[in-house]
Amino acid sequence: MSEAKENRTQENQSKKSQWLWLIGLCLGGGLSMYILAKLTRMLGLWAGFGG
Repeated sequence: MSEAKENRTQENQSKKSQWLWLIGLCLGGGLSMYILAKLTRMLGLWAGFGG
């Protein structure tokens, strides 16, 4: 009985960690893209290309 319970909790934990990893990846990717765009735009303005 205890072994089956342990297996079930392990499965749930791995599923949860997969979702957390996926969400973190999406958020991190979006954030890095946003920061990259901001930096590129700022660099462009400084170089005299933007605006």
